[in-house]
Amino acid sequence: MVAELKAAAVDADEDKGVLVLNYKKVLRVRTSSTHLRRALILMNTLIKHFEALGLSVRIGSAYIETELVLKEGAVRFRLDERTKRTEPSHDRSGRTKRSRIESEYLPWQPRYTMVPTGEFTLSFGQYQLSGCRCLWKDKPGQPLESQLHQVLGAVPSWEAALKAQRQERERWERLAREAEERQIAAAHAAEILRLQRARLVNQLTAWERAKRLRRFVEALKLSESRMPEIEAWVSWVTEQAAELDPLCHDLHALSNFHLQLESQFTGHRHLDEPTENWWDESTIASASAGNP
Repeated sequence: MVAELKAAAVDADEDKGVLVLNYKKVLRVRTSSTHLRRALILMNTLIKHFEALGLSVRIGSAYIETELVLKEGAVRFRLDERTKRTEPSHDRSGRTKRSRIESEYLPWQPRYTMVPTGEFTLSFGQYQLSGCRCLWKDKPGQPLESQLHQVLGAVPSWEAALKAQRQERERWERLAREAEERQIAAAHAAEILRLQRARLVNQLTAWERAKRLRRFVEALKLSESRMPEIEAWVSWVTEQAAELDPLCHDLHALSNFHLQLESQFTGHRHLDEPTENWWDESTIASASAGNP
């Protein structure tokens, strides 16, 4: 990977003091051509130390970062050279020199340019390793090369931090899963109760209609205008009332509480909202107020 970075840097242009590289393909090293050699040596040494610990380095796929692969997961890291602002250079006439790639027809001149400093920062796991040291910088008399042993010594703390994060994430996922299971179980119970009540109301409605039919038949029998030719029709109406009356059928089936929910029922109220029934709070309130 270091060789690939070196090859990519050969044809790379510089912008704002550093080489413009495709970090989807090469190591995440932000440096100038002036200090490229040192950056390559630093990364090569660091990768070899990681490999000696049984670890590996890879080009990240989800992020434009290089990743150190630990047992508990991957940690993103990068090597950056610090740049600083400086006044743009001027030619002998006092005019600011134009960049080589800048159009000669543009009158705009930059207020400053960015130049490399040769000072590097090595950072690991930004936003990943809370509570752990994950940043090393060049210091006077203590360059990064002399601090690499500290980087290697921090690896166990990174493993512990990632493990703690994984366990906490698994705990929250378990709690969320258990809460969802309880919600679905409660929704299933509520749906079964709704269906049982709906069946009860349907049976009551059928019984009331059967009673109305029987009263109608009795009224016909008592009618003075009753004609012999309607006897067959009265007999048929009586049969239909008996067919409609749930009390004229299997009472065991009438009182059976066991119901099987449809397979598409998910338990989520926003997808399977039950219809209004007698036991609905709004229905009870309306009945208590005397509304029909």
